[in-house]
Amino acid sequence: MSAPDLATLARQGAPELARLYAGGSPPTAEWLKERVAGRMLASGAPGLLERLTRPVFLAYSALGPFEGKSFNKDLSGGANRMLGHNRLPFRCQVVPSVLDSQATLRLSYDHPENPAVLRGLFDELRRIDDHLALGPAMVQLPLGKAPILFWFGLEI
Repeated sequence: MSAPDLATLARQGAPELARLYAGGSPPTAEWLKERVAGRMLASGAPGLLERLTRPVFLAYSALGPFEGKSFNKDLSGGANRMLGHNRLPFRCQVVPSVLDSQATLRLSYDHPENPAVLRGLFDELRRIDDHLALGPAMVQLPLGKAPILFWFGLEI
């Protein structure tokens, strides 16, 4: 069996991505490159809704503006790469995951360059093999658990 890639992960459902994420570990600065390719993998919609919206979501993820992420050499921050430009800067920190309390690399968009409406967004990221990392994009709400908006993957 060949090693998985982003296209293979995109064929997985959210439950399988969550299982892979649970078995991963936070990426290190030595492992992550300054620029990595990325792809949105699955929506965060629950159960049947995720399965029904999968074709539309996958078409958008293949054609949409998200190309990957750029990271600072020291892994203190970075930005999303969209349409050839760095946009939506973030800060990085290893913290307990909101999903399972295990260590994860949190990418926080609470950054002065981002519009106020986007500052509650954050990603979590874990390395799942020698070439792949994945995680959920979430939003912090005033009350309750942060919902998963979508799953994304990065390929080294």
